[in-house]
Amino acid sequence: MNREIFEQKIIDDWVKYFDSSKKEFETSGSKIIARNKYAKNLVIIAHAGQKTFIQYNPDVEGRVNELTRHSPSGMTLTAEHFISYFENENIRINNIDKLFYLHLPDLKTFTLDECFIIRKLVTEDEHYLNELNNSCSEEEVDNSFVEIDELGVWGCYFDNKLVAAAGFSDWGLYGDLGVITHPEFRRRGLGKAVVSAACKEIFEIGRIPVYRCHITLFQSINTAKSIGFRIYPKAYFKMEVLKYSE
Repeated sequence: MNREIFEQKIIDDWVKYFDSSKKEFETSGSKIIARNKYAKNLVIIAHAGQKTFIQYNPDVEGRVNELTRHSPSGMTLTAEHFISYFENENIRINNIDKLFYLHLPDLKTFTLDECFIIRKLVTEDEHYLNELNNSCSEEEVDNSFVEIDELGVWGCYFDNKLVAAAGFSDWGLYGDLGVITHPEFRRRGLGKAVVSAACKEIFEIGRIPVYRCHITLFQSINTAKSIGFRIYPKAYFKMEVLKYSE
């Protein structure tokens, strides 16, 4: 599959998810979509091509409609518009993520010293994963999304100690990746190695690796790029998560 076909496959998948069309993706403006599965008071703005898809829990439909009614026709609404309109009092930005996708020919592999062992984790490794998480900050654990019961989890062991792990969850066509590394073992390429191993498995099960990362986690973004991930701006490339106050 060449890059053009790969990119079109991603676009077609998100077009279907947003009940949209390729033409709509290429046209500026916003479309609102109620999703019952979202948590209360939550709004997720998906940037796809020239369009934003404003997805929200029905509990906040009135507020979303209020902003869209007062917006010019054809305006592409973003988190900034919500924050400005509601004057920061009733709504806050929960996180802003970029979405990176991996085309198989771009996948890079990494060789580590023999003292490091990379393998797929199983249920019996949960204790070691918990120890790894306990060595990191709560924010780092929340951002990592690595849990033992995901579709696939790969770890790096050093002297019988789990020092890095990457896992992926079910996200439709995609394997949605997360990674965490012990503070004392960072900047050694361990995160790249376990993510690369997880990506191989994602491709083997017929899915596409996607790497979601907060816009200010620069080291994590560099990890994604070094493995071969890239942004495809004609597809779904940015996610803004907003939360209204109770």
